[in-house]
Amino acid sequence: MRQGFIVAALLAASLFILSPAQAAKTASKPAAGSPKIGVIDLNNIFKNSTHGQQFANELEQSKQKLMPGAKDREDKMKAAKEALDKADSKSADYDKLLKAWDDAQKDYQNYLTEANQELSQQNQNMVGEFQKVLAPVLEKYSKDNHFDLILIKGGGVAFASEAYDISTPVAAALDKQWDDVVKQQAPPAATTPAPAAATKK
Repeated sequence: MRQGFIVAALLAASLFILSPAQAAKTASKPAAGSPKIGVIDLNNIFKNSTHGQQFANELEQSKQKLMPGAKDREDKMKAAKEALDKADSKSADYDKLLKAWDDAQKDYQNYLTEANQELSQQNQNMVGEFQKVLAPVLEKYSKDNHFDLILIKGGGVAFASEAYDISTPVAAALDKQWDDVVKQQAPPAATTPAPAAATKK
């Protein structure tokens, strides 16, 4: 079986695939009174934690269990195609062989689709469970270590002190400016070109 079919599904389903970030620079110690800010890399947390590694191993085991079924169906599909290629198109068995090849293709593709969906669902469940635990742990760590802001490498905020929360005034500004912004973003109205002036003969 082409492992790419299933492996691609794992990569596409992974929640922890992040866009490339710039190289980290050593920051100087913040001055007194300035906010204490930290940065986390979810990929590293997942890869370096015991439960993250356990989840990854379980997912790999599930993939390996599905591989034989895919290999068996691929072999049957190839055998059906070889039998069809060797047959005379005018023979009485040709239509039967053609149907067998078509059925083998459908069975193979259906199995791959179901396998990808199964792995994707398992991956999502694991990620959800991991994040469910990570969130309160990260919040407690932030408070215990007096962080005001925790940023996620690649974008986003994992934790922020309420002192930095400006959600309420931003919501008010959004309500106030909504109509004007919508008008500004609307595509320009189509203009009808003026008819060309008739030329005198």
